[in-house]
Amino acid sequence: MGAVQIFFLTPFMIAVYRFIILDQVAASYALDPRRPEFIPFFGWNLAMSIITPLAFSLLEILRTIGVSAIPAITLSLIAYIAMLVASARLIILFPAIAVDASGASASNALADTKGHASQIFIILMLTLLPLVALAIIVTLMLGPGVRNAGTPVAIAQLAVGAILETFAIALCVAIAARVFQALADRVLRPA
Repeated sequence: MGAVQIFFLTPFMIAVYRFIILDQVAASYALDPRRPEFIPFFGWNLAMSIITPLAFSLLEILRTIGVSAIPAITLSLIAYIAMLVASARLIILFPAIAVDASGASASNALADTKGHASQIFIILMLTLLPLVALAIIVTLMLGPGVRNAGTPVAIAQLAVGAILETFAIALCVAIAARVFQALADRVLRPA
């Protein structure tokens, strides 16, 4: 289901990146996998969406296969931290692919963000904090509706969740675009 969602959101995210960075306004929503940036963008987004939940569920996986508690927790923490660092460092790969930048590759993104991962992570967390707080408040106000699928509360939670997720995606796209631009300016105009 997540892959389908990413597939259909790819043109939206590419259009937002192109608007912020290139000032190009998309005439319409165009789902065209033949565009040169579509498949790499979709592929990297899909890869990141697979890696992230794996890092979160590694502890359960390790415990299920019989790894004792301390090594399982240690490996899970290492994987979680590595995922956060990789996500922060690869964030500029998406705008680079979206605008057809030369050298849009994971290795270049990692090189360009070297020494900036903590700053990028803090910017993302501080920006998304209000949305997370709002999601928590709405969940607490509506109660445990998700367990009762089809109820008005469950439907309201899904609707609010979809709206908040759309805002979160747009915010992350905007942040990635601005980080991409800031790092590009540093490369073009070294201090």
